Amino acid sequence: MKIQDKYNKIGKSKSNDLDKTVILKPKDIETKPVKKKKKRWIFGGIIALFILIGAIGSLNSPKNDSTNSNSVKTTSSSQKQAAVETAPVKATLKYDGDTYDGYVKDNKKIQQGKYTWANGDVYDGQWADNKMNGKGVLKKANGDSYNGEFINNKKQGSGTYVWADGESYEGSFQNDLMNGEGIYHFKNGDIYDGEWSNNKMNGEGKYTYKNGQVQQGTWENNKLKK
Repeated sequence: MKIQDKYNKIGKSKSNDLDKTVILKPKDIETKPVKKKKKRWIFGGIIALFILIGAIGSLNSPKNDSTNSNSVKTTSSSQKQAAVETAPVKATLKYDGDTYDGYVKDNKKIQQGKYTWANGDVYDGQWADNKMNGKGVLKKANGDSYNGEFINNKKQGSGTYVWADGESYEGSFQNDLMNGEGIYHFKNGDIYDGEWSNNKMNGEGKYTYKNGQVQQGTWENNKLKK
């Protein structure tokens, strides 16, 4: 309103100056200086009017900086909100007697967490896509334990399995079974070091008895081939 009032005031002042009745002598009407003065007034008024219109137009135009600033703030706020909603959070979940205490994202177990089954088994380790994935320790209620790698809830990769009676296997697992290279310590003191397939000695390996006797060669289903 101030800009418009200023514009109207200027317009009126110029208009009033041009509308004034000037009484002159007949000889002075034809003089060039008077005509030049009127032309200068008219020309000056037109220039002033154009300048004022341009100034008003520029003041009413939205600033790009303000628009961009609002966009940045809105985007930043949205990103922060999304980050809060999707960021992993630590929680305790219960399922029919089982309990999970660890990180959750989108209602799925991820990163690090401890799962306790109703039967007493406990897994403490890494998770991904709601399953045991990564490194972890599984302790069973019967006294057995496994420390190693998991993929989709199964022993997969390198690990060590220890039975409650003291026997142990350290080596490669595939699909929850002893597969690949591994060393097995029997509770009587015997040791087998070699290849495994489907939880059995299969392939090249060396069996060392407690008394020092050694059997080496190709094994098939826990027996040395002759």
